[in-house]
Amino acid sequence: MRYALLLASVFLSTPAFAQNVVRYEPREGDLKFVYATVPPVLTLKPGDILETKTFDAFGNVIRKPGDTLSMTKGDNPLTGPFAVAGAEPGDTLAVRILDLTVDSTRGVGALAPGFGALNTTGYTPMLNQNLPERIWFYDIDARKNVATFHAGDSAFTVDIPLQPFLGCIGVAPAGGEAGS
Repeated sequence: MRYALLLASVFLSTPAFAQNVVRYEPREGDLKFVYATVPPVLTLKPGDILETKTFDAFGNVIRKPGDTLSMTKGDNPLTGPFAVAGAEPGDTLAVRILDLTVDSTRGVGALAPGFGALNTTGYTPMLNQNLPERIWFYDIDARKNVATFHAGDSAFTVDIPLQPFLGCIGVAPAGGEAGS
């Protein structure tokens, strides 16, 4: 997905400065899974508009039938982190999402032992046995704003309206702390 954000102000009592558009094009090697332990990739000024892309939940590495979750480095990779000039621990950042669009023609879903809504995870115990790994794809039609699910074991298909969302956004805690 691609998104752009506006940092409206660093401090609640300070108005935003003139807006500059800052572009950041992440590469696969730039992805992070924890922010607090790495330096920022870019420093923004209050009021800057950031235009960047994000990767899908699997880092864009699952692309075709036969690909497996073992190919991923982790789930929900993060783009950034971005610093805000003048921001200090304890300050409040106001962030406004200006645009969020899907920029891919294919989406991916998966489940595997320890992963997915139907299997036991570290956060969700289940009564059933874990289901085996399964990956499926959705064709995305941005013009019609739908993703089409194709069942793997029949001719069943269904269009699902797209409602893009920004999966993970946050700030790094002071002192290099990192939480999962």
